[in-house]
Amino acid sequence: MESLEKYRQLLERVDRFSAAVTARFPEHVTCHQGCDACCTHIGVLPVEGFALAMAVAARPEAEAAEVRARAWRMRLGGGCPLLEENSCLLYEARPVICRTQGLPLLLEENGRQRVDYCPLNFQGLESLPGDLILNLEILNQSLAAINLLFLEELGGAAADFPERFSIAEALLLELKGLPGNFRP
Repeated sequence: MESLEKYRQLLERVDRFSAAVTARFPEHVTCHQGCDACCTHIGVLPVEGFALAMAVAARPEAEAAEVRARAWRMRLGGGCPLLEENSCLLYEARPVICRTQGLPLLLEENGRQRVDYCPLNFQGLESLPGDLILNLEILNQSLAAINLLFLEELGGAAADFPERFSIAEALLLELKGLPGNFRP
């Protein structure tokens, strides 16, 4: 499906941006696989939810069953069901919001722009170069457009989807019977 390819490309761009920030400021970026300071049980758009469900389905059956069991236990609340011993079980498939946590993000609040990032990062720096600040509005617009394309590609199969899935709900999504490349 075109939407899933565009979603993969967006993740690759975010990862390249993150790598560029870390390469330029290696001593000022503490975010890494295994850091769980910002990990919570968040909501994701349907395209992200199905990408997570596909990542689980691609795992060996015993591992996929354990991830789904964790998701079932945590579906009504609690921490992120993918977090185990400070590490994400699907780190390579984590959604956009998880990939951007800690990075310098340009936000707009009450008509004013500001840069936000993890308080553990960039300590002692007075400023950051503009090319290392990610415009969150543009990123969110791109993700929303990809999600809209995804929903259009699914047609009627997406009629009952919520606006967002929790991570647990996404991990429990049933992929069988959906059109396109959703068969594990």
